[in-house]
Amino acid sequence: MHVSVRSHSGTTKSSVEADLGINTGVEYYSTGKEHITITVTPTWAYLSGSPTGLTVLMGLTPTQQKKVGTKSIVMKKGTAPYKAFLRNLTVGSFSNMLPASKGTVFVTTTTNGQSAYELTWKSVATTSTPKVKSVLLLSAGKKTLPISETITSSTGGGTTTFTHWGEKVNVTIPANLIPYASVLGG
Repeated sequence: MHVSVRSHSGTTKSSVEADLGINTGVEYYSTGKEHITITVTPTWAYLSGSPTGLTVLMGLTPTQQKKVGTKSIVMKKGTAPYKAFLRNLTVGSFSNMLPASKGTVFVTTTTNGQSAYELTWKSVATTSTPKVKSVLLLSAGKKTLPISETITSSTGGGTTTFTHWGEKVNVTIPANLIPYASVLGG
């Protein structure tokens, strides 16, 4: 499946392009000047990005980022960082988007001339997070598959579209690698 996300928080715009497979995936994330690329295969995960992408988005220290330079950090299957990337960059991650059944409103609608299901739910605002409204649109054909999700809040929002369901995900393995342990220890 291909996932395309366009979001904003205040004046900062972000984008994600990801291809999620059963046990492979690749994600390109950018916000402002920062960007990162994460690739997952059945046995390895790889992380690369701009200097600020690695420090601001991924939390590397400037010293760690200098060790990486223009290389890709490589993580072996079974390690905690590999498991985290695998969980987030394969189709299994989709279940994290589904709402709790309590408080979800379900209606039948039409989009682009096709029947669809619309699920709407809201979160409760707290002192540290705003109230968020989410609308998930699902196809109503032979296979009920997500089409899009729109999220809005007082601080920003975004739209995610889902396409290319069932296509095989091919990933390109980076050539210039540095082991995770060489950068972050462990």
